[in-house]
Amino acid sequence: VYRLDLCEGRFYAPLDTASPAINACGWSSAHGLFGCAGSGGLLECFDLRQRKHVGQVDAAAVAGAPGAELTSLCFDDMGLQVAAGTSTGCVALFDLRSPRPLQVKDHMYGSKILDIKFHSSTGGIGGLGGSKRVISSDSHIIKAWEVDTGEMYASIEPECGSINDVCVWKDSGLFMVGCDQPKIEVNGYQINRSADFIRFGFFISRLWGICGSELYEHK
Repeated sequence: VYRLDLCEGRFYAPLDTASPAINACGWSSAHGLFGCAGSGGLLECFDLRQRKHVGQVDAAAVAGAPGAELTSLCFDDMGLQVAAGTSTGCVALFDLRSPRPLQVKDHMYGSKILDIKFHSSTGGIGGLGGSKRVISSDSHIIKAWEVDTGEMYASIEPECGSINDVCVWKDSGLFMVGCDQPKIEVNGYQINRSADFIRFGFFISRLWGICGSELYEHK
């Protein structure tokens, strides 16, 4: 892993990993640990003040997918938990103080996990009810599930194409989904207190359809 100091304009000494390749990285603002999701299934954490890792675990193996690659990684806001996704569609949630996963969630499609996010809400906005949840996605489905129990809260399978990315608005139930489709559209969903997804944003899609060609012409 190469590190570039943008202020000084020079490279620092690279981080030495035990993985053949790194597929995803994550950094915790709570304590400064830097995590690497490796192609060999290893999850490694680094203190950026030194080159060698301070801890590692074969996350793919303990998630029930030995030999699989890790494809995504995310720390929670408190810095005590980290989630890693595999190329076989599993998500393993860890407490940093233990090599054993707290929860393992299988998306059941066999597709790699593209994105993982932690989401908390006070319950006053949106509809997530004041609980802490993991929102994980592969190319077919987005799943929101409980951190404490692993229980499924809600899921959605967009009909507009394969999922490429998911954006979650903090402290709300608002999701924006980027899908693989021939034209640009806004795919927005609001999750309510009954754990139902409501599609919205049609007016934005129509506006883009009207103005999209003009915007390209002016670039």
